Amino acid sequence: MDGVHLQSDLDGVRGSEATLVGRLSVGFDPDADSLLPGWSVGHVLTHIARNADSVAGMIEGALAGRVADQYPGGFEGRAAEIDAGAGRDRDALVEDVHTSGDRVLRLAADVDAPTWANGRGRVVSGDEFPLWRILVSRWREVEIHHVDLGLGYRPVDWPADFVARSLPIRLAEVNARRAPDEQFTIPAITTAGTGTELDGPAYEVLAYLFGRGSLPGHPDLAF
Repeated sequence: MDGVHLQSDLDGVRGSEATLVGRLSVGFDPDADSLLPGWSVGHVLTHIARNADSVAGMIEGALAGRVADQYPGGFEGRAAEIDAGAGRDRDALVEDVHTSGDRVLRLAADVDAPTWANGRGRVVSGDEFPLWRILVSRWREVEIHHVDLGLGYRPVDWPADFVARSLPIRLAEVNARRAPDEQFTIPAITTAGTGTELDGPAYEVLAYLFGRGSLPGHPDLAF
């Protein structure tokens, strides 16, 4: 179990949720286009809220000794919930983001060490993963989709601790999908092996690996 990071991940989620809600308080148009093709700002906010519900459900399942599905309705159920909630007014969307995110924070604060170590959740693809990873996963959802809203928050605004925590995880995820001769390396992280070196500010490299930015001399990633 990656217990060393549990408290810092929880603190990170709490800080990122507060930053997001604070930005939403200045006003926005729910029907405006987001940076995600085909999704409005309302779609992205609804996704952030429903992701929080999915995280809370998996935590509750683990506390009850069972492996809960992240989205019981699968990919189609997730899409339907997002479409159903996207057209709400601004106040309803902000309240949903706030209350669903707060539920995650309250549940996570009460999880004991054995549950963090042994609990599991089942993501929408059907794969199971250890419960302790759920906090950094939620942190990532909030930070990435905050950028996707297109409301002025950019990768350069990502907290340094979020970037440092996420970069090696995302590098491993991306390399797992690539051929051995197409692996990426990052000087500050990769200590062995050969491959295509990604260099530049850490937040820019992370944005590139998430498909939220470009790096000079490298083709954009397709996922």
